[in-house]
Amino acid sequence: MIDGLARHRPPGARVDPEADAGVDAEADAEVDAEVETERLAALIDGLALAGVLHPDRMTPELMRDALRRHLQALAEPRP
Repeated sequence: MIDGLARHRPPGARVDPEADAGVDAEADAEVDAEVETERLAALIDGLALAGVLHPDRMTPELMRDALRRHLQALAEPRP
């Protein structure tokens, strides 16, 4: 959608570099959110499968700890 907006800029329109930087940041955030959604789904799928196949090793407590650690890492500021 953001790319679509950029293509419809009127010819000769002045470009504000700060505004363009914001659009780029929004596009990066959208990609990051999409990737992080897939990573979280993969983590949950893997934990669930490991819990079914190896309930002696993959305990509910270990699953919760792994998920909690992943979510905490997402909440930390990025460099």
